[in-house]
Amino acid sequence: MRFAFIRWHEDTFRITTMCRVLSVTSQGYHAWKKRSPSERAVANEALLVEIRASHARSKRSYGTVAATRALCR
Repeated sequence: MRFAFIRWHEDTFRITTMCRVLSVTSQGYHAWKKRSPSERAVANEALLVEIRASHARSKRSYGTVAATRALCR
């Protein structure tokens, strides 16, 4: 989460300053930034696409229970 915060704010603040304040190394941040997303992150992104599509098909009327049922089908 710290590295994500740094990435979101790297246009506003200096990376080295944020790393020092958040007690992480800039080398660790740059290594994190170069890594490819994990299998879990990729699966979560695919699921999010399905959830949004299901929600749009229901004309934004499904709640969590109905959306879960629709996705399980």
